[in-house]
Amino acid sequence: DSKRGFGIAVSGGRDNPHFENGETSIVISDVLPGGPADGLLQENDRVVMVNGTPMEDVLHSFAVQQLRKSGKIAAIVVKRPRKVQLAPLQGSPPVHEDDRAFE
Repeated sequence: DSKRGFGIAVSGGRDNPHFENGETSIVISDVLPGGPADGLLQENDRVVMVNGTPMEDVLHSFAVQQLRKSGKIAAIVVKRPRKVQLAPLQGSPPVHEDDRAFE
């Protein structure tokens, strides 16, 4: 359905910085399950470029306009935060509760 677009919502922009850190990047804030972008884009992806147009330091409305005027096909370049698996430290002593009473 061309009226539905790509099935994504974006937030951010120079005029709409992130409420916690002031970041102005255009960010994917929602991906419609079963929509055209489902499985391709993820929440929190940073939109770097749309059809060759850089999305750094742009207004939110400009980013939305670039996506809308793409029609049915868009080349969207994103930067995705890496998920880092934290493993327990090797050689650290096990933590036990101390049940001794101190007076």
